[in-house]
Amino acid sequence: MSSPWYFIIFPEKMSAKLQKVLVLLLMLLQDLQLTGASCSCSASTCHCDSQRLASIPQDLPVSITYLRLEFDNITALRTTDFPRYRNLHSLYLPRNHLTTIHSRAFYCLINLTTLDLRWNRLTCLGAETFIGLGSLEILNLDYNDISTIEEETFSPTPQLVVLLLGSNKLTSIPQGSFRGLTQLQMIDLFSNKISEIQLGTFSDLPRLQHLYLYQNRITDIQPGTFSNMTQLQILSLFFNNMTVVRSGTLSNLPRLKELDLDFNQIAEIQPGAFSNLPQLQHLGLGHNRMEFLPWTVCYQLYSRSRSVRVTLDNNPWNCDCRMVSSKVEMTKYCPSETIDQITCAGPAKLYRQKLQDVAPTDLNCLELTNAAADKHSLPCHFTYMLMFCAFAVELIAN
Repeated sequence: MSSPWYFIIFPEKMSAKLQKVLVLLLMLLQDLQLTGASCSCSASTCHCDSQRLASIPQDLPVSITYLRLEFDNITALRTTDFPRYRNLHSLYLPRNHLTTIHSRAFYCLINLTTLDLRWNRLTCLGAETFIGLGSLEILNLDYNDISTIEEETFSPTPQLVVLLLGSNKLTSIPQGSFRGLTQLQMIDLFSNKISEIQLGTFSDLPRLQHLYLYQNRITDIQPGTFSNMTQLQILSLFFNNMTVVRSGTLSNLPRLKELDLDFNQIAEIQPGAFSNLPQLQHLGLGHNRMEFLPWTVCYQLYSRSRSVRVTLDNNPWNCDCRMVSSKVEMTKYCPSETIDQITCAGPAKLYRQKLQDVAPTDLNCLELTNAAADKHSLPCHFTYMLMFCAFAVELIAN
């Protein structure tokens, strides 16, 4: 068999079939070219991962619509970085060392729809950071060090659908931060340091469906915070520091399906807290500090449908006289699997017993009354009045 060098020296000896194969290989090599930065590129995409690049390379094909630079050493984005790449639709820059995005760095990327800036070191987002990104739909800023968002920061991105700001250092969200984002469907703010939410923060977001605020430091939410969010389907607030669910705070959300309040410090649920949630499918109230469950909760959740899944486990339920009416009403409205989650933490004689297994006559406040009587010298007829009430309720229940 002839050596390949033979055909290079005497190309006229090469068969027509072999010539076609060689031409095809040359075309493939041209399509999959290696730039000076060792990026793997085609006419429409470029991958420049793990090249230790300190800046955006300027020798890539101008026709690319997809550019990825992950695990590089880029620290800043400048106005001179992207004018060459005006056709970009997707730009991925995760796991670099970005600390600075100069004003108008993206001004020429009018076709960009996806921008991924995860796992960087950004600390501040300014009002001119995203100018030019009028077509942007997905913005991922998870796992940075962002502590400040200036007002109107996202105004240049009116087509934004998904905004991810999880695992940053935000302590609050300025009013007007999301103004004008009428297409926004998801906001993820998990694992920040947010302690309060100002009224109006999420107003004027008519299409918002998913709102994730879990693993923050929220202590209280004022009524009206989520008003007019008629499309909201998922609201995640677990692992916060809420102590009370106020009337009107989480009600009147006609499309809400999942409401997660697990792992808070909730000790009180006010009347009407969960009213008008007609499509609710899951309510998480486990791992809180509730000693007593108002009977109205069961009525609000199950009067229309018994398909709602409620978690109530790991609360310090106090099975005293306050639970008598709750047990009666829960038996009417709540499925047995919901009631079965309530395990008594007190009084001592009922410790670790299931509420549904406790007789109404045992749901009394005698221990509490006796202790109070010793301390405050309450009249004896108060004790007998409580006993009579518990007995009367039992007769009504039967």
